[in-house]
Amino acid sequence: MKAQISALALALVAAGGCMSLPVRDPTTPNMATWSVADDQEGQVVLDWWTGFNDPALDRLVERALSRNADLRAADANLRATQALAGESLAARGPGGQVGAGLTRTRVAGLSQPPVPGTPERLSTQTLANVGVGLSWELDLFGGLAANLDMARAQADEARWMRRQVEAGVAAALVRAWAEYRYASALEERIQRRVDVQQQILDSLETAETLGGVSRYDTEAARAALDQARAELPAVGAAQRNAARRIAVLSGDAPGTTLADGRLPQVPTTLAAGDPAGMLRRRPDVAAAERQFAAAAAQARVAVADLYPRISLAGNVNLTADPDRLGDAGATGFSVGPSLTWGLFDMPRLRQRVVAADARSEAALARWEGTTLAALEEADGALDVWQSRREAARLALSAMDASDSRRDLVVVRESAGQASRLARLQAEADALSVQINALQAQSDELQAWISAQLALGAGWRDVDTVAPTSGSTSYRRRL
Repeated sequence: MKAQISALALALVAAGGCMSLPVRDPTTPNMATWSVADDQEGQVVLDWWTGFNDPALDRLVERALSRNADLRAADANLRATQALAGESLAARGPGGQVGAGLTRTRVAGLSQPPVPGTPERLSTQTLANVGVGLSWELDLFGGLAANLDMARAQADEARWMRRQVEAGVAAALVRAWAEYRYASALEERIQRRVDVQQQILDSLETAETLGGVSRYDTEAARAALDQARAELPAVGAAQRNAARRIAVLSGDAPGTTLADGRLPQVPTTLAAGDPAGMLRRRPDVAAAERQFAAAAAQARVAVADLYPRISLAGNVNLTADPDRLGDAGATGFSVGPSLTWGLFDMPRLRQRVVAADARSEAALARWEGTTLAALEEADGALDVWQSRREAARLALSAMDASDSRRDLVVVRESAGQASRLARLQAEADALSVQINALQAQSDELQAWISAQLALGAGWRDVDTVAPTSGSTSYRRRL
C-alpha cells in the first residue's frame, strides 16, 4: 500500500514540477587574534563578577537573576517556544480523537418522497454514537521534518535571547554597584576638598583684613570653594540613582539606600580568549544564527507545500439506540489513504517559496552583520579597556607625586619653612588629583565591565557555570 502511494505521489510531483532552494551556509569571518593582544590570555569566566570576591555583590547579582522582570519574561518565552517544538514533534506521529454523543432526531415525513405503505410522519429516534478516529500524515516530502527543525531553531533562539538578557542584567547591576561605591568615595573626597577650601578662604580673609593679600586672592579662593560645593549635588544624585537602578534590576520598587562597603578593586588583567570563542559565546550571534536556521527551515516548509500531502486515516464507531450499542449492527468503520494537492494554487505557493527563500537570505545577511558587529564591539572594548587602564595608571602616578608634594609641604611647615596657607593649598591640590585618579579608576572599571559583556560573558545555564578564574589581579584602590 505504501509503495503504491509513494509511486502515485511521485507521478503527481513529476506532472506538477518542483522548485529547489539555493544552498546557504553561514561562514564565520576569519579573525585569528585581537588587534590589541596584551594581557588578555586565558579562558573567559562566564560569572566574571565573582572575581571581585565581594559576597555582597554576589548576593545582589543572584537576587537580580532570580527576580528580574525582563529575565522572567525571557524564561516564559523560552518555555513557550520549547512547548511549540514539542507540539511540532508530536505532529509527526499519528493523531486522533475519541468522541461520543447522544442525539434525538426525527426526519420530517413530508420532506421524503412518498412511499406507499409508510406513515406520513417518521418516528423519533434516540441514537448514541461512540467512535475512535486516527490519522497519520506520511512525511514523504519533508514538510513535517522542516517544521520541526524550524520550531527547534526558534526554541534555541529563545534560549540564546534569555542568555543575552541574563548577561545584560548582570552587567547592569555590577555597573550600578560600581557607580554607587565610586560615588560614595567621590562624595567623601569632594567634601574633604570643600573643608580644605573653606580653611583656605578663612585664612585669606584674615590675611586680607591685615593687608597681607589682595581681594583678588580672596575672591579666587571663594570661587574655588563654590565650585567644589557645586559638585556635591550631582554626585549625591548619581549615588541615589545607582541605588534605584539596583532595586529595579532586582525586581523591587526604586530605593535610594544601599549598604556601604569597600571600593571595588580595579582588575588589571582581562582574560579575553580568542575571537572564535567569543563568537560561540555571544548570545546575539548565536540567536541570529538560529534565526537563519529557522528561516531556512521555513523555506523548506514552503517547498514541501508544493507537493501532495498523503495521510492514512481510519475510524471505528458504534451508532445505535443507547441500549443496543453492543449489537453487531451498531458497528461501522472506515480506513484508507487520502491525498490532497494544491495543484491549482501553484502560482501562489511558488511565490510563497520565493518569499520564504528571500527571508532566509535576509536572515543570513543579518547573521553576518551581527557577527561582524560583535567582532568590532569586542575588539573595540578591549582597546578602550587598555587605554583606560593606561590612563588610570598615569593618574595613580600623578596622585603619588601630588601626595609626596603635600607631605613635603607638611614637613616644611613643621620646620617653619612654609606657611599654613601653602600646606592647605597643597592638600587641596592633592585632593583634586585624587579625585581625578578616582574617576580614572571608575572609567577603567566600567570599560572592564563593557569588555566582559562584549566578550559574551555573563550568562549561566544550570549546571554549566564556569569556575572562577584564579588569574585575575587587581591594582590598589584609593
